[in-house]
Amino acid sequence: MILLKIATGQNGVSAELRLDDAARLTCWAMPNAQPMTARAAHYTALLETIDHRGASKLHAREREQLLEAADALLFGEAESVELLREAEGVIENLETSERWSSEGCDQLREHLYGCDEPSVTS
Repeated sequence: MILLKIATGQNGVSAELRLDDAARLTCWAMPNAQPMTARAAHYTALLETIDHRGASKLHAREREQLLEAADALLFGEAESVELLREAEGVIENLETSERWSSEGCDQLREHLYGCDEPSVTS
């Protein structure tokens, strides 16, 4: 068990939190924790899909491009749009060359797009 000690203010008030308490506090303090959890699940599923299906049918550079795009989407990096386009090209190439099935490519797309922050509609 990890114990966090926190001291606050000039009055010397301190608190000790167990890791599970800290996790609840973090989720409470971060209203976007739920969407980030879903995005992280898509990232993990993308990795599993690549590793499970792509070990023999995916070139190292293609794998790298897919993961770069997923990373950029997950962390909201400025170059995410460009990297996503490149990753879409990789997926399209996998499908048209029949190195991957349409179903496998659809899974890649679903998990790749799932790494992105949900768009807000009014």
